[in-house]
Amino acid sequence: MSTLSIASRLDRAQLTKIADCLAVAVAVSLPLSTSATGILLLLALIPTLDWDSLRRRLVTAAASRSNNPDNQTFAVAIQLGFVGALVLWAMWIAHLLLFRGSGLAEWIGLVIVVQNIVGSLFNSHLFDFGQGWLYVQGVGVAGGMALKKPAAERQAGAPP
Repeated sequence: MSTLSIASRLDRAQLTKIADCLAVAVAVSLPLSTSATGILLLLALIPTLDWDSLRRRLVTAAASRSNNPDNQTFAVAIQLGFVGALVLWAMWIAHLLLFRGSGLAEWIGLVIVVQNIVGSLFNSHLFDFGQGWLYVQGVGVAGGMALKKPAAERQAGAPP
C-alpha cells in the first residue's frame, strides 16, 4: 500500500525516470526482484514502463555483455576441465622455457608470453580474436627466430 501512495505522489517524468532506472537495473541483472521492496516497486511501476525503451535497453545490454570469463584459466577449465587448464599452463611454461636465451628474439618472446600470462589473470585473451592471433604470431615468429639462432651460430662456428 505504501508503494502505491509513493507512486501516486510522483509526476509522470519522475515515474519515467524511475522506470528507466529499473530498466537499466534489469538489463544489468541486478537482484532487484529478490527483495520484497523491489517486487512491490516494480509492480507499482509496470503501468508506467515504456516497453519499447526497455526492449532497446535490454538488447543493447545483451549485445554489450561479454561472454568471456575474466580469467583465461577459468575459461579453459569451464570448457575442458582440469586437464585443459593443465595443458594451458604447460603451454605457457613451454613458451617461457623456449625464450630463456639473452638475444633480442628471446626477449621479445618472453615479453609476449609474460604479458599474456599476466593479462590472462584479468581477461581471457586467447579466446578473443585479435589478442589470440597476436599471441600466436608473436610467439611463432619470436620462437622461430630463437630456435634458428643456435643452429646458425653452430654452423658459423664449425670448421669447414
